[in-house]
Amino acid sequence: MRRAFATVLLVLALPAAASTVKIQTAPPAGDLEKMVNAERAFAHRALTTNIRDAFYENMDEEAILFRPTPVNAKEYFKGRPANPGPVLAWYPSYAEMSGSSDLGWTMGPWEFRSAKDKPAEAFGHFATVWRRQTNGSYKVMFDEGHSCAQPPQDSLTWAIVPGQKAEGVVVDLASLVKAQRSLVETDAAYSKLLGEKGIGAALAQYGDDDVRLLREDKPLIQGPGAAGKALEHEWDGGVQAWDVKPGAISQVLDLAFTYGIATMGEKAKDSPNGRKVFRVWRRNPAVGDWKVALDVTNPVPPPPPAPKKP
Repeated sequence: MRRAFATVLLVLALPAAASTVKIQTAPPAGDLEKMVNAERAFAHRALTTNIRDAFYENMDEEAILFRPTPVNAKEYFKGRPANPGPVLAWYPSYAEMSGSSDLGWTMGPWEFRSAKDKPAEAFGHFATVWRRQTNGSYKVMFDEGHSCAQPPQDSLTWAIVPGQKAEGVVVDLASLVKAQRSLVETDAAYSKLLGEKGIGAALAQYGDDDVRLLREDKPLIQGPGAAGKALEHEWDGGVQAWDVKPGAISQVLDLAFTYGIATMGEKAKDSPNGRKVFRVWRRNPAVGDWKVALDVTNPVPPPPPAPKKP
């Protein structure tokens, strides 16, 4: 998962609304191109140096990773040695940016080799949130993904969320607080519906029509209908508690992400340690409703075994 290897029926009957964004295939330009190039440079750095250094250098000071629960990425990599030998390769096949260009996300396929002369041993998709820095560059705010069979090659598509496009725009505090509260409430309502009715019902109400989902050992899933079929029984084990937090929200309040841990019920045999949750949300400020653009949900891996006593 480009995990930074150093390691009511009525609701279901409602048609999905048109996507908040329009997918583009022309070469990106401006800040979107800059963010895509930052992803490509990140991948190139991993190939020419090593995975640890590439991740450490590209992390925002407030970046978060699951290791296996949320940790500060800079602190995590700071104390780890460089790891020459293993090869992690990836490229962006989708990119999306806020109308204010300060927040965006990318996703695409990755592959891992234990050494440069070895064949690829693992594959998957990554998903990364990027934040613009004061100098105009972009750094990683969040990075997660999944493992799956080798995905096909793909070309870059992209979108810009229809928030206000204005340089230096300042959102008043009342609007920011309102948007953040709306995000948290929508995320909690989505979570609640997942546990009560399943992902088909939850996405029918809260998912954008091009929503992308990453699940361990499954190919990339796109669209509420496809997700409802592929993941029909995903939440049958029940949820004891949700601990999902807001990550970052764009300056014009049109793009955001949330992350955290779902504590599962005893019947959820596949994830006794809980599930990692990472979601990207988008909204058209003229409409006001947050919609899920990306849902990454995977089991929390078991803790490492205790060291043997001498």
